[in-house]
Amino acid sequence: MMIQKLFRTDVQPLENVAVRLRYQKQAGRQFRCDGDTHQHATTMNEQKAPFVLCDHDRETLVNMTRRLRCSPRKLIRARILLLSHDGFRDAEISALLNVGLSTIIRIRKRFREEGLCAALEERPRSGAPAKLTKEQCEALQRLMEQTPPEGNRQWSLRLLATQMKRMQVVDRISHETIRLALKKYAA
Repeated sequence: MMIQKLFRTDVQPLENVAVRLRYQKQAGRQFRCDGDTHQHATTMNEQKAPFVLCDHDRETLVNMTRRLRCSPRKLIRARILLLSHDGFRDAEISALLNVGLSTIIRIRKRFREEGLCAALEERPRSGAPAKLTKEQCEALQRLMEQTPPEGNRQWSLRLLATQMKRMQVVDRISHETIRLALKKYAA
């Protein structure tokens, strides 16, 4: 069926998919996800506490998914919350949005504990530590304000890296680290 393809491109409005899936549920049909066939079961084990959004949050999420003006990850999170509010089960949401069950549970939990903004935004990632300290970045900016050495019309990344080593600001540095520092701290 077409449901499998609708959310792969992240451009379909949520209502199209939700209406089709709801129709299939009412008709007692099966839906397909990743080659497996799942039956819409209503056993007591699958029942859970309903997830409810206030009208303001729901309206905000619906507008966000209609405009499609934010990141795809944010749209997926918004759709998770909307589909949960509409009563879809985790397995159905997982099949529709191509996300894991733990992601669905984590987004709902973050919404309950921290609110809508926290549920939609990404958490900071640890990443590697900065290679240049604040003082070294300031030295780089002071160096950029000086005129380039004789024989050069302007500063290149490699020339900046070489000068930083000559000035003994750093022991080792690559031109890529210089580029990233300039990108981050340049105004």
